Amino acid sequence: MAIAGLCPYARAGLRVNSDREQMSDGSMHIIAACDDGFAQHLAVMLLSVFEHCKDGAVEASVIVPEEFSGRSRVAEALGPDADKIAFLPISDDAVRGLPIYQHISLATYYRLLIGEIVPREVKRAIYLDCDLIVRADLMELWTTPLKGCVLGAVPDEGFRDRHKLGLSEAAPYFNAGVLLVDLEQWRSESVGAAALDFADNHPERLTWNDQCALNWILRDRWLPLAETWNMQSRQFGRQIDKDFEYFRPIPTSALAARIVHFNWPARPWLYMSEHPFRDEYLGYLRRTPWRNQPPPDRYPHNVIRQHLRRYAPPLLPLYMALRRHI
Repeated sequence: MAIAGLCPYARAGLRVNSDREQMSDGSMHIIAACDDGFAQHLAVMLLSVFEHCKDGAVEASVIVPEEFSGRSRVAEALGPDADKIAFLPISDDAVRGLPIYQHISLATYYRLLIGEIVPREVKRAIYLDCDLIVRADLMELWTTPLKGCVLGAVPDEGFRDRHKLGLSEAAPYFNAGVLLVDLEQWRSESVGAAALDFADNHPERLTWNDQCALNWILRDRWLPLAETWNMQSRQFGRQIDKDFEYFRPIPTSALAARIVHFNWPARPWLYMSEHPFRDEYLGYLRRTPWRNQPPPDRYPHNVIRQHLRRYAPPLLPLYMALRRHI
C-alpha cells in the first residue's frame, strides 16, 4: 500500500521532551494519550496495568499536550511505578483543525503521532485508551504474532457506517482502544501521516475520528484479536433512547474480559452507571487524588431517578412521564 509522506500535521509541533531518553531493552511498552479531561482515567488505567503485569518489565509513554496539568497527580497515584512512565508533551498545532465530534477532543488524534513521538528504539507497543481497565497480565497479548500486519485489534461489530467511510458492508472494522502495534512497520509505511491526511481531507467520511481514518488506511493490514482484549460497551448492554440498558444477566463472555473498555456511553465514573465493572474502576479511583471527585452527572434529577430505579422501579416511568410534561 502506498503511503503518503509525513503530512504537515505530523511535522508541526512535535517538540518532545521525554522524561526518559532510553527505553529498556526487552520491556513491554505501553503507549497512551491523554489531556486534562481524562487524567483521572489515565491514572486508573495505568494502576490496573501495573497491578496485573508484575512478572515482567513494563514501561509506558504517555502523549500529552504541553499544558497538561494532571502529571503530578497521575504520578502520585502510581507511587513507585511513576518512574516507569515517560510523559511526552506535544503542541496541539500537530492536530489543530482536524474534525472532532460530541465528547471527543483533539487528543484522540495523538495516537496517530506515535511513530514520530515514541522513541525509535521502541519497536513494538500496546496502545491503550484511558477509558479502560486491565484485568489480566498483558504478556499473552504482547507476544501475539502479527503475521506481517501493522497492528492487531479487536473488531467493532457495532460500527454501522461502512458505506460512509468507503468500506464494503462485509469489510471488518476495528476498535482502536486497544492496539498491538508493530512500530517499525507503522513508521516505514508512514501510517500515522496517511491517517492524518485522510482525516484532514475527508472529514465527511469520519464517524469516529482517527479510528475511522486508521481503519481506512489499514483496511487490509490488521490482525483481528480475541474480543476479551477489548470488551466494549456493546457486549454489556444497548443504547435505548438516551439511556444505556445493561443486559440481565450480563453474558458470561463479557464478564471474562481481560481488558474492559468503558467506551461511550457506558462510563463507570457516572452517577447513573450500572456497569458490572464499575466497582473495579472506582476501587482504582479511590487510590488516586481524584478519589473525592463528584460524578459529573450527580444532580437532583438523576438522584431521584437513581433512587426510584433502585427502590421503586414501577414509579420510574411515571416520574419520567411527569418530567416530560413539566
